[in-house]
Amino acid sequence: MITHEGVKESYVMMHRDEAGQASLCAYVAVDEEVQIAELTRYLKEVLSEYMIPAHFVQWRHFLLL
Repeated sequence: MITHEGVKESYVMMHRDEAGQASLCAYVAVDEEVQIAELTRYLKEVLSEYMIPAHFVQWRHFLLL
């Protein structure tokens, strides 16, 4: 994901809902807002379908803990 021009950093986590259904959520650090549809199209060109996150959260930077 970081090979996309608008993404500086990224982190992907698996989450489970109340029913136990798993999905991926991508946290991305960007300078300017990236259109999720554009990012999803880009990822579909370079990743298998099961690796595409279902949810995206955009941040300006990640906090260091």
